[in-house]
Amino acid sequence: MATIGFMPYLIDGNNLRGVILSNDELFAPVTDGELCGDICRYLGRQRDNGEVVFDGTGPPNKAPFYQLRGLDVTFAGEGSDADSVIEGRLERAVNTKRLVVVSDDRRLRRAARRAKTQSLRCVDFWQRVVDFKHRRPRPAEPSSKRHGLNQEETQRWMTTFGLEEKNGSQ
Repeated sequence: MATIGFMPYLIDGNNLRGVILSNDELFAPVTDGELCGDICRYLGRQRDNGEVVFDGTGPPNKAPFYQLRGLDVTFAGEGSDADSVIEGRLERAVNTKRLVVVSDDRRLRRAARRAKTQSLRCVDFWQRVVDFKHRRPRPAEPSSKRHGLNQEETQRWMTTFGLEEKNGSQ
């Protein structure tokens, strides 16, 4: 897992997706790709990074998962599961105090407590992601803030305030 951000997240993908689907009065259903894209944008805005771990081998075409900056997507593969992969990450982690485990699975929440790391319930994490997704973007900064006013804008303000432009010939 990359360590470019401030707070690395270890996310149980199947567990999170299950919570989203079982709370359809709160959340719209998402595909694995949409789920990962939304998480990636949220973590990027927070200047965090993470890893989503799914059970199984995943879809045949994994290309959409490779283009997520700051978010690794792992498929546990045959003969393993996401919980085991996440537990392994916790056992090998150097600084567990900086990790956040996102899962409702008791096994993973116990493993997080043993590792002295934070854990977050899926519904709480996803609510943060959804709130971020529906937040209105900040208005674009006007170019005049950095580059100054052009001659026409300057003249308009000078006229508005009853000022005369000084030039070197007076």
